[in-house]
Amino acid sequence: MHFNQINFQMKRFLVFAFALLVYKSAQAQPIVHPKQNVDVKLEDLINQQKSFVAEHGLVTDEYEAEEGNGEGKNYHFDRWLWYWKQHTDENGNIVSPMKTWQEWEAFKAQQKQSGAVAKTTNSNANWIFEGPDSSGANGSGVGRINVVAFDPTDSNTYWVGSPGGGAWKTTDNGAHWTCMTDHNPILSVTDIVINPLNHNTVYLCTGDGDGRDYYSIGVLKSVDGGQTWNTTGLTWAANNLALINKMVINPLDTNTLFVAASDGIHRSFNGGATWANVYSTTYAMKQILYHPTDTTVLYATSFDINGITSAQIFKSTNGGANWHTVSSFTNAYRIALAVTPADVKVVKAIVASSGGSVSMNALLGIYSSSDTGNTFTQLFAGACSGSGKNLLANSPSGTGCTNSQGWYDLCIAVSPTNANNVYVGGVNTWSSTNGGTSWTILNQWTQNLPGVKVIHADKHFLAFNPFAYNKLFEGNDGGVYWALNPASNGIWNNVTNGLGITEFYRMALSNIASYEIAGAQDNGTKYVQFKKYKDAYGGDGMQCQMDWADSTTFYASTEYGGLSRITLGGGSSNISVSGQTGAWVTPFIIEPMCHNCLLCGYQKVYKSTNKGSTWTAISGTLPTLGRVVVAPTDSNTIYATEDGGRYIHITHDGGTTWSTVMAIYASNNVSDILVDPLDPNHIWITYSGYNTNCVVDYNPNRVPVWTALKFNLPN
Repeated sequence: MHFNQINFQMKRFLVFAFALLVYKSAQAQPIVHPKQNVDVKLEDLINQQKSFVAEHGLVTDEYEAEEGNGEGKNYHFDRWLWYWKQHTDENGNIVSPMKTWQEWEAFKAQQKQSGAVAKTTNSNANWIFEGPDSSGANGSGVGRINVVAFDPTDSNTYWVGSPGGGAWKTTDNGAHWTCMTDHNPILSVTDIVINPLNHNTVYLCTGDGDGRDYYSIGVLKSVDGGQTWNTTGLTWAANNLALINKMVINPLDTNTLFVAASDGIHRSFNGGATWANVYSTTYAMKQILYHPTDTTVLYATSFDINGITSAQIFKSTNGGANWHTVSSFTNAYRIALAVTPADVKVVKAIVASSGGSVSMNALLGIYSSSDTGNTFTQLFAGACSGSGKNLLANSPSGTGCTNSQGWYDLCIAVSPTNANNVYVGGVNTWSSTNGGTSWTILNQWTQNLPGVKVIHADKHFLAFNPFAYNKLFEGNDGGVYWALNPASNGIWNNVTNGLGITEFYRMALSNIASYEIAGAQDNGTKYVQFKKYKDAYGGDGMQCQMDWADSTTFYASTEYGGLSRITLGGGSSNISVSGQTGAWVTPFIIEPMCHNCLLCGYQKVYKSTNKGSTWTAISGTLPTLGRVVVAPTDSNTIYATEDGGRYIHITHDGGTTWSTVMAIYASNNVSDILVDPLDPNHIWITYSGYNTNCVVDYNPNRVPVWTALKFNLPN
């Protein structure tokens, strides 16, 4: 039975579930940024985030407050936290991806010296990409795109950068894609800059400026069209949790580069070999761009990254040597700018609010300058109700404020041939044909308005191809799209297919099924069969399971433990444990000796004997759980690890009694647990993080109880 036989009722349920879950994701709050050049404990940053939310009076995720859940959640922060729990050192300090790069370089050097092959498999093993690399209908996607960079010699050739899937290149207008970073250990890309006089010289700005999921290691450079990459003079230390947001190259002197980063504006005069911080700040610089024709004039914006000061617009008139503020915003959180060769004096700005009279993350206003950025006038004021519009709202009608996320997705573009045609993106995309004084919805994230194209939510990039003036590109949480003459043409082309950039949390397969499933950030639970890809479930896909005795049944989940049972050709049932909220990735499994029996971990371990239709708690109250496993030879032996905690909870009688043991390395995150298939008392535990043993062996019937398995694994 094939997935395309799912009946109409199931499709209706999935569309509703997808809409509800993306609605939840659109209500996230900004993430605080840690101090740089000092060790930062993850625990301290968690407390700083709590203070930030309390100080700004933020209601985290309105839908949960309405449901009476007093705990509250912070969507983007919890996503960030899930990742960084796994990237601390032995003292609990957050470690930059630079450490991974350094360890990878050392590992390669060691392998080269010893002549060994850097593989864990035998020399004949062959790994083949299975997907997904195609985007479904109704706004579903493959993964987030942060940037599109255009080749100066061919309008059909361009690059895209993703926060977790690297940089990709097409030479046929998106029909086919090639990954240019497969051999890099760092796959986060926030910006790409191609030398306009030599397209073989390409710069990658690492990290994730919008989501802040990954910090930057600096700027990478390739001089062979992306075949090989090397670090430049802008390289940060392993304790420097920096972010690069944007980069520009002087089109006349291509050795001159500028970077807007979390510690100011950096400049290089020698192609990136050395850099100087020409505008050092305690707040972040978010964007930088050149005047369309005069390289002595540059514009930049700051970012109210930690509520330090209102975001502002900056200008330089001496080639970036000095900068001065040209705006006077008091409640701006983030600003995006755009210029156009159609009128080089025009600078357009979209501003997201940091609070005050307009709710945080909603639209503060659209502003315009007609004197090369010396002064700005508000053309359109953000409003949450009445006749006004909040262009950053979840709603395609532009109403409401509490569901905006201007800190996370904010972009603007102006037509290269008509300065009156302006485009902005937040959750949806809007257009103006009168310079920005009035706006019309251009595309929407879900089917609410008849006749308006549905494209994936959360817009991170809007720009016209400078070598194909009528072609507007959009990068969003689902992929990359383009439209010709978008103000008058509602046709959007999805060129996402071929990109392998999906960020997966968990996957599942079965020996009796011909398909696999996997849960992905931003893009639901994916279904793969014979290289055909479908969307199995919406929202953010997390843990998933496949019935090992029934190939037509599988289980999907969303953030915080929303569970669903799906039957191919039948329907879908919500089987979440009522009233329970779990970890970002909530653990649940199918017992190996009873395919109708499920175990799920929230703040208790719950068991179902009827495929999740009903649940019974089999433990007392515990900390939020991260993993739950059962012994293959004894269904009464269950192990549960804490989400980021140091204890392992064990029962040998199906949950009647529990004991607790402290994991051997208390300061590091237990990432997984495996029970010996022959001995239910014997387990292996893996640790993520740095400067610890990766794998330990636990057996209470042996001395020593704990044994570190000291292999030569990279750090």
